[in-house]
Amino acid sequence: MEPQAFSNPFMLIFGGLILLVVLYFWNKKNQTSLKNRKNITFKQRYNQRKKTDQEKR
Repeated sequence: MEPQAFSNPFMLIFGGLILLVVLYFWNKKNQTSLKNRKNITFKQRYNQRKKTDQEKR
């Protein structure tokens, strides 16, 4: 591609929209995983680790 192709306004707008869509879904995924992590209590996390440690043995 020629360097002028990247300065095309349509390419810049299209690239910007793609970037916004990727950032939106990335943020959505991170927020749901953070929410799920916060909802687990210490006791539940401890029991999960204990269970996985027993399965490894």
